[in-house]
Amino acid sequence: MTAGVAAAQGRRGPPNVPEILPGALAGLCVFLYGATRMADTLGELGTARVKARLERCTRHRFESIGTGAPWS
Repeated sequence: MTAGVAAAQGRRGPPNVPEILPGALAGLCVFLYGATRMADTLGELGTARVKARLERCTRHRFESIGTGAPWS
């Protein structure tokens, strides 16, 4: 039975791993690269603002307990 006939009848053969694997690895690499870049950028942008907010929330012990932020 040829591949065209099997596909027309709704039957599928085993996946062609050598054909799928390079595309899957490339997609995974692009995803990981993008996630790393996004995390680095968000870390740089939010650092000053997060520190300022934590300082405001932890001025007094009771405020820090209410917000769940640790105090020093």
